[in-house]
Amino acid sequence: MRTRLIASILLSTLIVFTTSCGITGVKQCRLEYRGVSASGQFVLAGDSTVTAGVDLHEQRQSSLYPSEVSLSVNAQSYSLYGHMTHAELRDSLTPSRLFGSYLPGSTTAPTLIAFFRPYDWPLTIDEARALIESGELVLEIATDLPSPSLVHIPLTTTSHADGTWFRERGEGCG
Repeated sequence: MRTRLIASILLSTLIVFTTSCGITGVKQCRLEYRGVSASGQFVLAGDSTVTAGVDLHEQRQSSLYPSEVSLSVNAQSYSLYGHMTHAELRDSLTPSRLFGSYLPGSTTAPTLIAFFRPYDWPLTIDEARALIESGELVLEIATDLPSPSLVHIPLTTTSHADGTWFRERGEGCG
């Protein structure tokens, strides 16, 4: 009976230790994350560049809970600042699908576009991840300049994990 009690206490202690602090003793954050991003750039005359990107970010408490998904789209250029009339995020397929339209906002140079919002594409999250990873997204920026009147930026440089969820560790995870 006494051996069972000691074994039970040791097992309980082990479970609490491994779930709250991990085997290494480093605390784990409560939220799990995964994300994917794609970026690209276009070189204008005079070696000025336009950079652009899209990020899909997911977070959840655990695999038992649905994820919260956010999307950000950005573009920057000192040369085009004040000259962008609108922009569209599309895929490079034929026919092309439109995923977002953007008007110039009240941003400071060199930011042309800086949107962060809940995910709203007509694709599942996994389809959107695959599209971003494929490098088949394009940001088209229309300007009021005679040249270039349209800047076509393929978002082909992708950055992602392998699609698995991760949980941060460290002192900030109290």
